[in-house]
Amino acid sequence: MAAKSTSVDVGGGAASGPGDLRRLLRESDSRLAPGAWLRAVGYDGTSGDRLDRWVLDDMVPDRPVRVQHRSGHQWLLNSAAVQSSGSGATGPRA
Repeated sequence: MAAKSTSVDVGGGAASGPGDLRRLLRESDSRLAPGAWLRAVGYDGTSGDRLDRWVLDDMVPDRPVRVQHRSGHQWLLNSAAVQSSGSGATGPRA
């Protein structure tokens, strides 16, 4: 609950078109302190945006970003978040 209150809500029609998710994340990015994680909740894929690590890198390249699916069963991280988490995960860009 505490994390949700400090996260950007991208569900419930907030990101209803292909550019809305990008706009919401970039607006949130501009309000955060340097180095702070950008957390988004409620992503459901209905905005038409294909979302993966590389797409998130294009949207917000210099800050750790975590987008949580509305089901709670999937989190998507950009490269800065993967690096910050220390997972060392790498993979090909699709």
